[in-house]
Amino acid sequence: MTTSSPFHQGEQAIQEKVGVRTQMEQFGRQVIRSYMPDQHRDFYQNLPYLILGYRDPQGELWASIIWAGAGFIESPDPQTLIINNDLIAGDVLKQSLQPGAGIGLLGIDLSNRRRNRLSAEILATTNRQSLKLGVRQSFGNCPQYIQQRELQHHPIARSNEVIVSRELSESAKAIINQSDTFFVSSYYDELDQLQRSGADVSHRGGKPGFILIENNRDLLIPDFPGNFHFNTFGNFLKNPKAGLLFVDFASGDVLQLSGEVEILWEHELLPHFDNAERFWRFKVEQVRHLPQRLCSDKDCVEYSPNSLLSGDWDVAKSRAAAVKERAQWKKKRITAYTVESDDVVSIELEGENLGFTPGQHINVSLSNPENNTGGEDFAVRSYSLSGSSANQNYRISVKRDGKVSQQIHEHLKLGDTIYTQSPNGLFTFDSQSQSPALLICAGVGITPMVSMAHQLILDLSRKRYARSVALIAITKSRDTATFYDELNELVIQSRGRLSVHWFFTGAEPKTINSVANNHPRADVVSNEHKIVHHRPKLENIRNVMNSLSNAHGVNLGGKLVSEAFLCGPEGFMQETYDMLRVLDVEDRDIYAETFGPSSLRRENEDITVDRVVDEAKVSVIDAQGKKAIELLWRKEDGSLLDFMLKHGLSAPYSCRSGRCGACRCKKIGGDVVQYPESQFPIEANEILPCTAFPSETAEITLDYRK
Repeated sequence: MTTSSPFHQGEQAIQEKVGVRTQMEQFGRQVIRSYMPDQHRDFYQNLPYLILGYRDPQGELWASIIWAGAGFIESPDPQTLIINNDLIAGDVLKQSLQPGAGIGLLGIDLSNRRRNRLSAEILATTNRQSLKLGVRQSFGNCPQYIQQRELQHHPIARSNEVIVSRELSESAKAIINQSDTFFVSSYYDELDQLQRSGADVSHRGGKPGFILIENNRDLLIPDFPGNFHFNTFGNFLKNPKAGLLFVDFASGDVLQLSGEVEILWEHELLPHFDNAERFWRFKVEQVRHLPQRLCSDKDCVEYSPNSLLSGDWDVAKSRAAAVKERAQWKKKRITAYTVESDDVVSIELEGENLGFTPGQHINVSLSNPENNTGGEDFAVRSYSLSGSSANQNYRISVKRDGKVSQQIHEHLKLGDTIYTQSPNGLFTFDSQSQSPALLICAGVGITPMVSMAHQLILDLSRKRYARSVALIAITKSRDTATFYDELNELVIQSRGRLSVHWFFTGAEPKTINSVANNHPRADVVSNEHKIVHHRPKLENIRNVMNSLSNAHGVNLGGKLVSEAFLCGPEGFMQETYDMLRVLDVEDRDIYAETFGPSSLRRENEDITVDRVVDEAKVSVIDAQGKKAIELLWRKEDGSLLDFMLKHGLSAPYSCRSGRCGACRCKKIGGDVVQYPESQFPIEANEILPCTAFPSETAEITLDYRK
């Protein structure tokens, strides 16, 4: 390779946008060549089929397949390929083979998921459509999203029919709907200082139906994490056209589409489609359906693990609808019940996992709150989700603490039902961040952290990258160390990205059934849990932060971590927050989740802001439409929920920290300030009394009518 970049301006722009420009420049110089290494030459010469991408004489893009059996490709030298074969009858490729034209090649062996790509120039053609190609760029690709297939080829096509149209027919839609694989061609023709231009063709895979047919002309397509070259999207950026190729390996039908492309960096369904980092829309301009061109005895499929981890449109739509309806209560059946430690049990809830962000929680009630007649059965409690976001069912983990949790521990069993709302909450972290994160928890505060750890492992599998994370977990002993073995397994799977540090505050535990058992001191165990037998001190936290920063190797401008996440009881929260501030973790970088009214006092924080009045008249209309109270609120009364409870009003509530929405009601008069800001989505005429204070008004009316 020369010292010039292997990537053109469009590819560089996309790499810059997603934050991988520097590393991809270094990587690209190592793997993108102007010739084929011998193993690539051997690979091409043994392929039974080949995918091509090109531009026709009218400037439209297409993708084609040549399937002739092994031996139809020759490579006389590292910079030359010769393709010897008659093309498929009716394929527009026959009209597009002109010397000097750019052409993209994808060599792919579906039987072993191997693939290599070429960008080439047509050097010469013959009447028999023998092509002599000169290599411009050659590189390999990983096997992600390739479904493994064993295909047997018969060379005789059963039809010469060509169905041409300007939009998708029902038969074309059927091919797309059942497809788990397609190929996309793109073209870069904006000559830069290196006079580069040319075609590319690449593979796309997912679950069957991963392409959404919006109408007769528009397709919506998810883009999953790949090799970060962004050859296709870089071409799209400079030349928003594409050619798509679908092959029905069972029937032998070939479907070719040509049209325009729009990259969608934002879309209402994007957050709900597993593994999708962006969408793109393909607008059909030309359709060529070539029935029964290829012949195969069978189409045995083994799906790529990456494809199975990707999303589908029905789930994405259900999740989007669930967000809009998150206040609705739904009945869930208990499908698993696990004792995690002396005082914590986990239950799994039947029903499709409509998606959540690790760190979020769900509201739970033993009976339907919409039929509330009073009593503990109708109490609402919030529990963090502790499982993987990829699991079919939601998992919550409950500490024996209070009447509702006691009911869950002592009376619920497999097959029983409870009521839940959709996941919500803002205590979440980005596992794809480039900088390290510190998680610190005490007791059952470990539950959202376990979900975050699962996400880290999930992203390593899906995206081959996850941020470095250290978890400090504080509990009394090994007997109360919830998720000890589960976290141990996640550490092993994390490839060094996750470390777990246990601090046992009680007496020395008995023998621990773990690899860490032989190394009871914190600085001995390198690959699994680190164990210390006292509460974490400032120096302990500093040491963990130093280890995390050194292992990550990213310059944070003198900082040891970019973010810290805290979850646990009130005293722990304040003590840990104060230590983090001494260790120069910025207040804005410390995220806290509490179980009740927050006692965490942040620096420069003062509830007596100018907007909160000294006193106000508060009226409350109950669920039956009667005025329950009309009294004077004073600042020392606290939140409006505290005020109502103080005066004997049986108002609904759960978290008392603005995150569950259990206390939500309408406000039909007056102004309030929500402090802290609500984490539960509410309408413009609603408030959460647990964190609401009268503001700039003398009178407030709260309305609990449905």
